[in-house]
Amino acid sequence: IDLADPDCASFTPQLTVIKHVINDSGGTAAASEFTMNVTGTNVSSGSFAGSEDGTTVTLDPGAYSVSENEYAGYTASSSENCSGSIAIGEQKTCTITNDDIAPTVTINKTITNDNGGTAIETDFTYLFDGVVELFHSIATPVTAGSHTVSENPFFGYTPSQWSGDCNPDDGSIFLTPGQDATCNITNDDQAATLTVYKIVVNEEGGALQAVPGDFEITVTGTNVSPTPFPGSADGTVVNLDAGSYSVSETGPEGYSATSMSDACSSVDAGNIAVGESRECYIYNTSFEVTKARIIVDKVTDPENADQLFSFNLTGDGFDQIFG
Repeated sequence: IDLADPDCASFTPQLTVIKHVINDSGGTAAASEFTMNVTGTNVSSGSFAGSEDGTTVTLDPGAYSVSENEYAGYTASSSENCSGSIAIGEQKTCTITNDDIAPTVTINKTITNDNGGTAIETDFTYLFDGVVELFHSIATPVTAGSHTVSENPFFGYTPSQWSGDCNPDDGSIFLTPGQDATCNITNDDQAATLTVYKIVVNEEGGALQAVPGDFEITVTGTNVSPTPFPGSADGTVVNLDAGSYSVSETGPEGYSATSMSDACSSVDAGNIAVGESRECYIYNTSFEVTKARIIVDKVTDPENADQLFSFNLTGDGFDQIFG
């Protein structure tokens, strides 16, 4: 049979190439974006754009094969009849299917614990579009396209801006099929704060009239600042690391520490946590020192006898003896 003879055209082998694209992971590629290649003898069209409807080529009997140019983000699979041998008058169909590859997102978490914090990477949680949970150091399959990565708030820690593949300001990200994206974020533990209020109660008209600034307050703990400091009725904000602490004071004589609120000591209130704020109140009340009196009533017999008697008093602070 002379295949070049028009009367023998019906005996010319035909190969139909179908390009099928699956976009179930956010991909948007169309069949026409793939380039198909057919090798063989006297192939009518050796290279052409893919088509879901199929493209038919003619070729001489013998060996042939079908391939395609590489297309990023898609995996390819071939049906039967995409390679082999074709005979006179034979018709075959080859289908090459391309499926979009789900992109992945990995969170890279860095934690700075320089204020007494103890959190670790796995304590933090993250969301993809507010729904899908992401994880530290684990690649999570998602879908291609425009999305947003966020971190759930974690008390006592300040997050940095995003870096890596996520937008620094809002965590937005555009993913392509097959992309392996990484988003980085750092969280720094916050110093705790203790506000110390000094309240002084003076007796009206009394000789003692101290003010809060006459007292010196000391806060013990880790990385305390400031300490010591003068008392203030308006309160003094003290920064310190998480953990145990205590508050003490020194001041003028004649004042007693009437009371301290529980927050003035971790013994009463428990250790302070990162980012926690507490208020400590110290109350001082003046007390006037009043001299004691000793009255000696001397009785003589007979009464009213004109005699002199002497008395000896021992002790400190005698101002005057009346006789």
